[in-house]
Amino acid sequence: MFWYMNEERELVQQAARDFAQKEVLPELMSMEVEHKFPTELVKRMGALGFSGWPHPKSAGGSAGDWVSYGLIMEEIAKVSTTLGVELMLQTTLCSAPIVFGGTQEQIDKYVKPVFEGKKIMAVSATEPVGVAQWWDWAARAKLDEATNEWVIDAHKIFTTGAGQADIYVVNALTAEPDNGPMSSSAASAFIVPAGTPGCYAGHIENKLGWNGSSTGAMNYEVRVPAENIVGKPGEMVGQEAGAWEPLVFGPMCLGAAEGAYERALAYVKQRKRDGGTLYSTLQVVRHSLANMWLRIEQFRSFVFDVLDREDRHEFDVPQAFGVKIAGAELMQYVGKEATMICGGQGVITENRLEQVYRDGLVSAIGGGSSYSFLDLVAMMVTGDGPPPGPPTK
Repeated sequence: MFWYMNEERELVQQAARDFAQKEVLPELMSMEVEHKFPTELVKRMGALGFSGWPHPKSAGGSAGDWVSYGLIMEEIAKVSTTLGVELMLQTTLCSAPIVFGGTQEQIDKYVKPVFEGKKIMAVSATEPVGVAQWWDWAARAKLDEATNEWVIDAHKIFTTGAGQADIYVVNALTAEPDNGPMSSSAASAFIVPAGTPGCYAGHIENKLGWNGSSTGAMNYEVRVPAENIVGKPGEMVGQEAGAWEPLVFGPMCLGAAEGAYERALAYVKQRKRDGGTLYSTLQVVRHSLANMWLRIEQFRSFVFDVLDREDRHEFDVPQAFGVKIAGAELMQYVGKEATMICGGQGVITENRLEQVYRDGLVSAIGGGSSYSFLDLVAMMVTGDGPPPGPPTK
C-alpha cells in the first residue's frame, strides 16, 4: 500500500474506478472517434460528488481532501483524459472563482447545480494574444447604469466545452490597462448562462488530442444583470486557486500513463512470438516496460507529495507548475513506448495506446504551455519571481 492510502481513500478510489470502468469505458470511443462531448458523464461526476470534491459544503461540495481527489482523477484518466480534463475544469477554473469570490446567491444559482450533476460549466479566457497577457485582450465589459446591466463584447478562442456548457465564466476588461494603478485591476469575470441572446459558439476545432472535449470559439455580444459580475469590477477573484489547474494535471497525467502501461503489459504478455511472447523473447520490450514503470513511480511520489502539501496548507506554486510539466512529459514518453512495443496494434485507436501519446502532447499546451510554465518556475525558484503585469510602454 502506498504511504498516502488508508481505508477511506481506498473506498473513494474504488468508487472512481467503478465509475471509470463501468460507465466511462463503454462511451470512450464515442469521444475518441466521433468526438462526442460526454454531457451525461460530466454531469454524473457532479452527482457522484467528484466535481465539487475539494470545495466546502456551503458551496455544495464534498469538503474532501486533495489526495483523495487525486485518486479520483487518476482512476478516471486511466480510461479517458478527456473526461479528466472536464472534471478538472468543473472543479477549478470554472467554479473556483465563484466559490472564492462570488456571492452566496451566485454559488447557490450557478455552482451548486454543477456540483449536483445538473449543469455543466465552461470558462472563456483565451484570446489570440493568449491568457496571461490579459492587458492585450480585446474583450470589454461596460456597465449600462440606465439598465443596471453589463454590456459584454468578447470573442474568445480555445473554450473547452464550447457550445456544450450550461454556464460560461467569461473574462473581460472593465477598465483600460495603463501601467498605473489600474494595470492590476482591469480584468473581471462574468457569469453568462447559455441561451443568453448574443452568446453563441463559433468554430469547433479538430485537435490532436482531448477528443470529445469540444474546444472552440465562443462569442459574447451580450447583456447580463449587474449581479453577474464575480467580485468587484477589476477584481480577478479566485486567484488563490489559480494554481489548482496545473496541480490537477498531475494525477490526470499519472493515471493516463498508468493506463497505457497496464494495457501494453497485458498485450505483450499474450502476444505470441518464436515459441514465447513478446515479453519473454524480447529484452527491449522488458526494458521499455521497466523504464515506464520507474518513471511512473517516480512521478507518483511527486504528485501525491504535492497534493498532500496542499492538504497541509504548505502548497508551493512552482510545484504545481512542475507536476504539469513533468506529467505531460510522462504521458508522451509512456504513450510512445507503449505504442512502439505493441507495434501495429499500438497505433489502432481502439487499443487506447496512441491516445495517451496524443493527449500528452495536448496536455503540454492546454491549460498553459509547459514552455511558459518552465520559465515561470525558473524565475520563482531562483528568486526573481514572475513578471508583475503589463510591460512598461
